[in-house]
Amino acid sequence: MGRHGVDLTALESDPNDVAADEHRPPDPLQRFTSGGWKRGVIRLLVGVVLVVGVISYTGTEPLKRLLDPSVAVFLLLGAVVHLGQRTARIVKWSHVIDGTVLVQHGWPYLLRVQLIGMMGNLLLPVSEGLKVWAVSRTRVHAKIGVESIAAETALHAFFVGVAGALGVAVLATAPTTLKWVSGVVVAAPLTLLVVLARWPRESATGIRVIDARVIGWCVVETACQLVLYALALHALGVSITMTLILALSPVLFLADLIMITPSGLGMREALFAVVLPLLAGATAETGVAAGLLVSSMLLVATLVGGGLALLLPREE
Repeated sequence: MGRHGVDLTALESDPNDVAADEHRPPDPLQRFTSGGWKRGVIRLLVGVVLVVGVISYTGTEPLKRLLDPSVAVFLLLGAVVHLGQRTARIVKWSHVIDGTVLVQHGWPYLLRVQLIGMMGNLLLPVSEGLKVWAVSRTRVHAKIGVESIAAETALHAFFVGVAGALGVAVLATAPTTLKWVSGVVVAAPLTLLVVLARWPRESATGIRVIDARVIGWCVVETACQLVLYALALHALGVSITMTLILALSPVLFLADLIMITPSGLGMREALFAVVLPLLAGATAETGVAAGLLVSSMLLVATLVGGGLALLLPREE
């Protein structure tokens, strides 16, 4: 049990961690039983209020389309794709930290931590914190862990930005807004990667970003995200090419980075409602329905993946 009563047996510790326990960062899940859940409920309510507000603006048509039985198959496919994306991200991260002093668990263990963290994210943004905690023996290690996650996230954002830049380059009619967003999503993470590469060696030693395995799994992760968008739009009958998906991806990706609400709930629907009419010729109602469908895909993946992660036997 954690010091605040949280059962931590699902995230087993390395035996060598005992001597460093007093210097180890606290388990992020402890925030649930130390009052953090109250802030989590507020975040969830903010997301619900945003969704209600968007639906109030567009009407109940998005909900009706989402409840169409033909959409259910795409919802399940999207959930599977998202779990594949999370797996690719974890395998990528395991290669990023392979040469560091961090605890070298195998990627299945790290995936389990990720899935449990995704469930925690329904209230509090603890997923990345749990990953850092799982591989850190000390607070110094935790700093390296944070840098490694920042690096692998920046790499993924860079790939999404490049995809968007390719899309708007092909589309002569792409709005200037999309061009600017694609440029920012390319430049910002690239700048962060350069900063991390020039960080003091004692801090960032061993973090691998320019590595064939890391790049390869990042491509898989990014492809899964694009497929997720394509599935949601296709399910709602939106006629859209892969070029359009590429052009829209940086803007839609922003919803995944906004931590105001759990998993971008509400923010995603609003973004889809604004962005899809720009290029896809879809209505705002269809955009809201697409955002709700993507959010539903993530929710199913979170509940199924997290539930299995908690139920499966612990590694010994």
